[in-house]
Amino acid sequence: MALPPVRITASEFRQNFGKYMKDVAHTDFEVTRNGHVIGLWTNPHRDQIKLVDELSGAISNVVITDEDAERLREERILRRAGFIPHHDGDEHLVSKD
Repeated sequence: MALPPVRITASEFRQNFGKYMKDVAHTDFEVTRNGHVIGLWTNPHRDQIKLVDELSGAISNVVITDEDAERLREERILRRAGFIPHHDGDEHLVSKD
């Protein structure tokens, strides 16, 4: 669920534009003049950024050590050579060479 925009005055926006350039990546801003909203400062790529954040969060918990990577590589070579049988459910892991 998206957070509501933060209200700022036009003069605050003008004086601290650099700050709002950085903050707009994760916060929307309603710009006001004389108490009336005159504009909305938002990131047009918000949906894409959210998707990347979700995907990176999903894979950031996975840690593969060098030893794990080497073991997986050796298993893959042996499986392709036919020395290790393919397991049910591994079809999506097998390259279609």
